[in-house]
Amino acid sequence: MSVSLNGKAENNPNVRLNVSMQWVLTKYNPETQNDEAWDAMTASYKSEQHLLSEWLTDSGALLMAEVDTGIQYSLTDAFSDLPSMAQR
Repeated sequence: MSVSLNGKAENNPNVRLNVSMQWVLTKYNPETQNDEAWDAMTASYKSEQHLLSEWLTDSGALLMAEVDTGIQYSLTDAFSDLPSMAQR
């Protein structure tokens, strides 16, 4: 998982939160008695831009809320096809 604030370096820049996640799904192989790579899932989330001071107000309340939103969005996006993948 990668979480970053991206924007131009200046005093109180207008920045966007980016959350990128990648998972490697494994499947147990009874013949080798090992887990084997089955599929890779990736997802990302980009927030609206806010001034750095807005992100940090109230002990980073907006930042924490947007990180939670980004993680939830990324999980939902990456694994929305999981039920159909189980048929493979």
